[in-house]
Amino acid sequence: MRKILILLALSAILPACEKDDEGCSGAVAEPFPAALGFGDLKAGAPEGPLGEAAPARKAVLVRNGCSGTLTVTASCVVGDARGAYVLEGPDRDTAGPGDEIAWRVTYAPTEPEEPIDGQRPPDGAALVILSNAKDAPVLVVPLCGRLIADDETAGEPTCALPDLSDSPCGG
Repeated sequence: MRKILILLALSAILPACEKDDEGCSGAVAEPFPAALGFGDLKAGAPEGPLGEAAPARKAVLVRNGCSGTLTVTASCVVGDARGAYVLEGPDRDTAGPGDEIAWRVTYAPTEPEEPIDGQRPPDGAALVILSNAKDAPVLVVPLCGRLIADDETAGEPTCALPDLSDSPCGG
C-alpha cells in the first residue's frame, strides 16, 4: 500500500509531458514568475531600490522544460482596460530544450484611478502566450499593479484575472 501511495505522489509531481527514453518529449512552457505583481507605485516619485515609481519594468521568462522545440505563435496583454501595460517581446519565437524566451512588461499608467469606496482599484490584466507547449498551449501570466497618489500609503493590491473566454491574441 505504501508503495502505491509513493507512486501516486511521484506521478502527481512529474512534468505534464509524455516521456521517452531520454526524458520529456515535445515542448513544455515553464513561466517565471508565474504572476507579475508591480504592487503600489507612485507616479513621478524617485525610483527606489524596490522600484516604487511608475513606470516600472519587469521581465517574464518562459523556459522550455522538455526535449522538443518550444514555438511561440502569439503573445498579447488582455484585460488591460486603462492601457496601463506595455508589452515588448518575445525576444525570439523559439526555444530549444532548457532555453528561455523573454518578454518585458512595463506598467505605465498615466494617472491613478478614482477611488471607489475609499480605495483605488488596481489595474489587473494578463499576459497571454500561445505556443505549441503540450502542458500549456495557452499560457496565462496574471499582471497586477496600482498607481497611488503621493499622499497615500502603499499596500498590496489584489487583482482579479480578466475574462479570457474570447480567443486571446487572435488564437
